[in-house]
Amino acid sequence: MENFKEKMLALKFARSIENIFGVYIGDPLNQIYTRYFLEVYTDHHISILLSTDPYSDAIFDGVTEDCLKSSRLWVFPGAFFGKPNFKFLLAKMSSNHLSSPERLLLPSKILSGLSPNYMPIITNEDLCEFQQKTPCLNLKFIDLNRLRDTGVLPPIKMNDLSLSMSEKIQNLVGLGC
Repeated sequence: MENFKEKMLALKFARSIENIFGVYIGDPLNQIYTRYFLEVYTDHHISILLSTDPYSDAIFDGVTEDCLKSSRLWVFPGAFFGKPNFKFLLAKMSSNHLSSPERLLLPSKILSGLSPNYMPIITNEDLCEFQQKTPCLNLKFIDLNRLRDTGVLPPIKMNDLSLSMSEKIQNLVGLGC
């Protein structure tokens, strides 16, 4: 966060997507959180800390990075594209170049059409700043089939994860983003 030119915009954006996507934290934890809180600290520098109840049933342990897939989708604040009524929009991007503006995608349309085996997720390194103008997030997918094949989660936890992530998608579709 300290390197962001638009720190306050980044903080506002991070707050606006709190609990919307699941979050993956890699080594050494290898966990997915489906319910979490973002805490902002501004003592000597600005930082965002993700926290969750350690006894929550919304923590899924043992998930390795090989269960994640790139989506080439990036999450941007709607205001960045002159659409302040939208909390956020998705855009296809490769090599830090946005596709043409007509390729802006409504999350509700993309996410409602997803295979039930791919769930949107962000990682702890995904918040960045696009061309020093606006915060954005690199959206990834968790491949539930691949995760199921690893056997790290018992069937009941796999079912809980699938239901929790499906609920998040339905909430997004309901928002009409």
